[in-house]
This record gives sequence, C-alpha cells and structure tokens, in this order.
Amino acid sequence: MIPKKDLPFVQKKAIKLLNEGKTIDEIRQLVANEGGSDEQMKLLPPKYLEDFAFLIKEAKKVNRKTASVYQTVGIVFLVSGLLLTAISYFSMDGEGAVFFWSLLVIGLILIGRGIMLQSDSK
Repeated sequence: MIPKKDLPFVQKKAIKLLNEGKTIDEIRQLVANEGGSDEQMKLLPPKYLEDFAFLIKEAKKVNRKTASVYQTVGIVFLVSGLLLTAISYFSMDGEGAVFFWSLLVIGLILIGRGIMLQSDSK
C-alpha cells in the first residue's frame, strides 16, 4: 500500500490523470517512462498509482451515493421549510418564520453540496 507521507501527492496526481481520461495502465506507463511533468511523480513506483487508482474509483462510487443522500435530505429540509413557513405565516402571524426560513436555507445548501459531489464523482 501507499506510505502515508506519499498519499496526498499520489492522490492529487492520480485524480488529475484519471480526470484527464487516462487509464490505470497509461498512468503506470507514464511513471515507468518518467514521462510525468512533476519530479516527484517520477520517483513514485507504478504500484502506488495502481493501488490508488483503485481507491479513487471506489471513492467516486461512495461520492455518488453520498451526493444522493445530501440531495434527498436537502429536499426534505426544503419542503418541510416551505410548508412550515407557509403555516406560520397563515396561522401564527409570522411567529417562528425565521426558524423555518433557516430550514429552507439548510435544504438549499445540502442540495447544492450534493450537486457538487455528484459533479466531482464523474
């Protein structure tokens, strides 16, 4: 496995190469040929990148699931915030509406975070 001190660098470089559409074999070949643009990349054994490419692919699957959870919870907050705000305006003369508006904002933030995670995992 990858030593902890090398992990952040390998992760960053491997994600960049995977996002550029490189396959694991192409990434290993780049490292083996010392064709990487970064000096540190040349020093890393190809096995590190293979291990990490697998971990990244697994993380992207988890990100998709997490994104859908964020979006679902965000929608629940949004809808409940809308309903409670409407009820407070009509039945309580606006008392507590500020709290219910915060539910709307939290819902929007969660939905936005879910969308960002979803776009990162592609």
